[in-house]
Order: sequence, then C-alpha cells, then structure tokens
Amino acid sequence: SELFPNSFLTAGCKVGLVGGTDHFREWCPNHFCLTGFWVKEVSADGVWEAIRNRFTIAMSDSRVAMATTCKGIPMGSTVTIKKDEEMRVSLQARCAHTIKRAMLIRDGEPLAWTEINAKTAALDLVDEAVPPGRHWYVATVEVETGYGSDHVGICHASPFFVWKD
Repeated sequence: SELFPNSFLTAGCKVGLVGGTDHFREWCPNHFCLTGFWVKEVSADGVWEAIRNRFTIAMSDSRVAMATTCKGIPMGSTVTIKKDEEMRVSLQARCAHTIKRAMLIRDGEPLAWTEINAKTAALDLVDEAVPPGRHWYVATVEVETGYGSDHVGICHASPFFVWKD
C-alpha cells in the first residue's frame, strides 16, 4: 500500500507534516518523533497559525531546526515555476548531532542525496528535471543520533506544492 502522506499529497491535498508521539514502545524503530513549528509569536495562536499555514517540520530520533524556502516563499506554500525553470529549495538546518546529508523528495520519489557532514547546513537542493504539471516536494535531512551508529534521525519539512507550466 502507498505510504501516508504520499497518497494525500499526490491527490492534491495540501497538508503539513507533523511528527507523531506514538513511538514509545521498545520495538519501534523510532525512539521519539517531534513536530517543529515556525511561529510568528510564541503563543497558542502562533502555533495554530503555523499548523494552518503548514510552517511545520516532522522529525524522528533527533531534534533538528530546519527551514526551507522556494523563491523566497516558505515551506507549505504553493509555487509556480516556468517551463525552463528548475525547482530550487533553499534549506537551512542546525542540529546538535552531525547532519549527514539532505535531499528532495518529488511526488514520493527520493532524488539524489547531497552530503553535508556538519552540524549546520545552508544549501540549495535542486531538481533540474521537473516534468510539466502538478508536483509536491519535501526537503529531508538525515542526522546522526545519540542512539548509536545504527540509528539515524530523519527530518522532513512540510511540502511545497508546485505547478510547472
């Protein structure tokens, strides 16, 4: 079966990503999941605004501060790109552990990883081969965790909803 939220995003639903808290069992691969919010004000109203506008990130097994923009527009937004234009997502991230690598996911398909190997990152992730039509993109980083070398943390930014002429 298709993984959530791919089916919703592919159907055109504009949803933001959040990390669930149901990973408390010892046998689960994730020790914890968190949701990060980019808020304009630190208040309950600010959090609800971030959720409504999809200014959220979802992460597992780590704590990552990550923000993405496309053409100066924040994650969770709709973007139009021209026929001869590439998809370019600017990513900024910081983590107490090493950020190993980053990539874009287009319509549920992972694109090429970009190696980082630092605790901070500021880079552009680019898809030069965007087919015409409607797409969704999620910027993702993989980080080391405090759980040993066999565990990695994953952080996803809320998607960009893209139309290419």
